[in-house]
Amino acid sequence: MTPAEQVRRLRDRLKTIGRYPPTCRDISRESLVQGARLFPGGTGVWSDARDEKFPYSGVLFLGSDFGDTEWYDNGKKEPFERTRTGRNLTRLLELAKIDRQSCFLTNAWPCLRVGKGAVKGSLPGPRDPAVTMECFKFFEFTLDEMKPKLVVVLGVKPAGFVTSIDLNAFATWIKPTWAKIDTQPRMCVKRKGEKIAFVAVTHPSMQNRKHRKIAKTLEGEAELLQAAMAAC
Repeated sequence: MTPAEQVRRLRDRLKTIGRYPPTCRDISRESLVQGARLFPGGTGVWSDARDEKFPYSGVLFLGSDFGDTEWYDNGKKEPFERTRTGRNLTRLLELAKIDRQSCFLTNAWPCLRVGKGAVKGSLPGPRDPAVTMECFKFFEFTLDEMKPKLVVVLGVKPAGFVTSIDLNAFATWIKPTWAKIDTQPRMCVKRKGEKIAFVAVTHPSMQNRKHRKIAKTLEGEAELLQAAMAAC
């Protein structure tokens, strides 16, 4: 499928999530933000060209959610590459020698946080177990469609989110802290007969990585990504 066709298929599937908590807003029926923005508000890919393919068997980046409604509704959205997230993620890919056309950027809780500046607050999605389970089912659908070779989780909350794939394999990521994650920041997990490498990195919007015992720089994170792919 082309990126546009696959993104449409994913957004159609996203509509099956029955409800969100009052503090989250469904974004699956709203217009896409043009450019390389994380799914579901954006396409999740760097190129929307009709003659190109979706990055099957590539690298999946998993954030938390798409941000807050105040930011989304005001219409003043910087090009992704100009944001701190975009700049740092682009640099990370360059250091890790990963082609960005092979990447899909998505979120664990694919919704908007209701309110102004809520992007800086605690996440409402993880506080609702029923919604989290529905979101996880959608994430599994995404894995089935894309079949990524590498999943890069951006932060502590997404690290905890993926543990439902295999609680034993992800034992050190259950109720995660960076201290726990850094005992095993990368791993190779078998799912439906296929191996997937998982790596946890600091969200690229963060100014520093001083809270980590390892991978305190983008260069260190790039080494983690390369080691994970080589070992799995």
